[in-house]
Amino acid sequence: MSWVEREVDAAVVADLVKAGTTPLIARLLALRGVTAETRDSYFSPDWRELAAPGELPGIPDAVRVILDALRENARIVVFGDYDCDGVCAAAIVTLALRALVRDPGRIVPFIPERLTEGYGLTDASVARMLSTVGDVGLVITVDNGVNAVEQIAGLTARGIRVVVTDHHLPGETLPRADALVNPKVAAPPALGDLCGAAVAYFLASELVACARLEGHDEHLAHGLGGALFTLAGLATVTDIMPLSPQNRIFVAESLRHFPVWSPVGLRELHARAARTGAEAMTARDFGFVLGPRINAVGRLGSGVSALDLLLCTDREEARSLAFDIDVCNSQRRQVEQRMTDAAQGQVVPGAPAQVVALEADSPDVHPGVAGIVASRLLERLGDDAVPVCVLVGGKGSARAPAGY
Repeated sequence: MSWVEREVDAAVVADLVKAGTTPLIARLLALRGVTAETRDSYFSPDWRELAAPGELPGIPDAVRVILDALRENARIVVFGDYDCDGVCAAAIVTLALRALVRDPGRIVPFIPERLTEGYGLTDASVARMLSTVGDVGLVITVDNGVNAVEQIAGLTARGIRVVVTDHHLPGETLPRADALVNPKVAAPPALGDLCGAAVAYFLASELVACARLEGHDEHLAHGLGGALFTLAGLATVTDIMPLSPQNRIFVAESLRHFPVWSPVGLRELHARAARTGAEAMTARDFGFVLGPRINAVGRLGSGVSALDLLLCTDREEARSLAFDIDVCNSQRRQVEQRMTDAAQGQVVPGAPAQVVALEADSPDVHPGVAGIVASRLLERLGDDAVPVCVLVGGKGSARAPAGY
């Protein structure tokens, strides 16, 4: 193995040193794209330095469609995902919309079932949504939708308006939705690395601001913005987004203000899971304490219970939900350990790829954990790492080392 030294802009380093930065730190900052002008904001992110929501293409159109639906008293479905980013995004938009209507029952969050329906707007999840929700006037997707071209065409053919908010890479054809917000489709460079929940936060912020101008803010709860912001910060960490300047603001400020800003359900889950004193929150609390627990219920059961926790306003109910989610995460860890040990036994030394097949009907196996097991097996392979695929009942997940 040989070290390759990255080139650095000597002028940027010199300016940082001139501004009082030590040479070593100046070099490290320059390698991260930090200049003398942006150094202070890099070390002290401030929520007031977030970009204006309107800078994200599609936001004005999305707000217009949603406000029209609110004026018409239409039933609105917030269509999320079962992972932490998708659940947080669904909670953000649901909380914002419910704060703008007299009847919160008109705003219906929906999470697809991982094992029976799959990710996003599938034929199965759309069918269940239509049958269970009833008279749907508008569907707002969060953390999904950009590749559901056929399903969205089917919804619009029924007369249902669709607003897509997503952050995944689009396919060759974009969906013909009433509005589309996706930084991977169009966005200024500063907003190109947002997670689904951060996109949802920008939409919710602009929606609330425009609703206030129209006098629809009589039901807005004090401090709602902080709760939405915290959810976006949590999702930014759990979805492993690069810490670009905007994402640094989401993460740093969410951690700093967590005790005051975060929803009661999130605080109860952290109190249950961390089991520590009053230490300051760190990114580890998001990435290794809260995130895995929210993801666990989507893997082993239904992401709805995690969403219920984030939407909950009653402390006792939140405490009970947090207990159940913590138990589910313990079960996930046990299943993961047993599956990883079983997968290790099928490793073929020297093979160009490792393909592991586990029986779906075994009590020690769960298909929702296949992706984690593939990652764990990849870690165990160390320097001999090759692509790994873990199959459960013919379906599975794959992971690969850098370079594939």
